[in-house]
Amino acid sequence: MTLEEQLRWVRPPLQDRSQKTMERLLASAEARIVEVGFEKATIAEIAKRADSSVGAFYARFSDKDALLRCLLDRFVFEAKATMDSAMRPELWEGASVEAMCTQLLTFLASVLQERRLFLVALAKASMDDASFANFRGALSMHAAAGLSRFVEARDVQIRRSDLTRAMRVVSWVCLSVLETNCVQSQPGQGGVPHDEFLAELGAMIVAYLGLETDSSQDPSL
Repeated sequence: MTLEEQLRWVRPPLQDRSQKTMERLLASAEARIVEVGFEKATIAEIAKRADSSVGAFYARFSDKDALLRCLLDRFVFEAKATMDSAMRPELWEGASVEAMCTQLLTFLASVLQERRLFLVALAKASMDDASFANFRGALSMHAAAGLSRFVEARDVQIRRSDLTRAMRVVSWVCLSVLETNCVQSQPGQGGVPHDEFLAELGAMIVAYLGLETDSSQDPSL
């Protein structure tokens, strides 16, 4: 299995029948929101797509806002699992830290783009309800912890004295930049092509953290 095939969005296994019904409704809702946006996605369409009923929907959600909050919880849970899977040290043997950062950023940008209208819905909800905005901090902290474990497991020298704080800054900046670029109707990258922008962002991470990598590592991986 190639590296690209192993970098994938992680969904947890489902157990009982009720959980599977809930997951079908959530998956249907997310798919519909990704297609047409939150406002245009109707409860009837979501239920039909899930091979369920409007009654089954209301048995689980009081309204669409409650649905969006459940979708947010699901998104955060799966995003954390995805980060853990993508930052396994054995997945990146032989790769430089800079190459790893660039490929992870490329992967993250792609999964966010796939969910663009869902993220737009979260951004709008965050403006009216601050509790919706908490997911950014949760994901940033999780990413920082994962990246710290990854760097500490590698044969690299770190010039930053407070690695924890530096990792939190890196994670917050990267997630914020990629999310903002994703939800904008006309993405802006300072006139720099997308791939080159992500490569520069990866280089900035290495420079900011003061990482000195083993010269035997292949920077192109």
